[in-house]
Amino acid sequence: MVKRLRKTHMEIAPKIHQLGIPIPGSPLQCILCYLILSDEGHILVDTGWNMDYVLDLIRNELKEINVGFAEIAFILITHSHADHYGLAGRIKELSNAKVVMHRLDGPPFTSWPIWPPPGKADPIKGWLLANGVPEEEIDSLEIPGFPGHEVSSIEPDITVEGGETISSGSVAL
Repeated sequence: MVKRLRKTHMEIAPKIHQLGIPIPGSPLQCILCYLILSDEGHILVDTGWNMDYVLDLIRNELKEINVGFAEIAFILITHSHADHYGLAGRIKELSNAKVVMHRLDGPPFTSWPIWPPPGKADPIKGWLLANGVPEEEIDSLEIPGFPGHEVSSIEPDITVEGGETISSGSVAL
């Protein structure tokens, strides 16, 4: 278990809570997730690693805000790092929320059982090529990141391109 380095949540604006979720072994110490309260279902932005104690920490922080998983309508994933989407599948099961991701951050990234995938860049070669990495450089690339962690594989319910609005009651993002 990672000890808390500070209070994990704080209300940073009316109806917007910031949750500091630990990143084991990282000098960053935590990622910042957000809970946006709405009268028709709350919005959770990012989820943290797929680890039981992180899920328990989020559950406890939600209780302190008087929110249960069942009240979450949307899970917005900012990008395809496992410390940001790792718990999305489990929280979706607990909440029945819709998962929202940009099309470039969905599968294959979110369907790998371990992040980063073992070895070199082979699992994402097509993605790297499509995004401008010269083919002759791909085989020499090491995938940077944290030690592998299991993630809950997730397919987005809503795929966005950029510029869309996600609405829940009086909240529109």
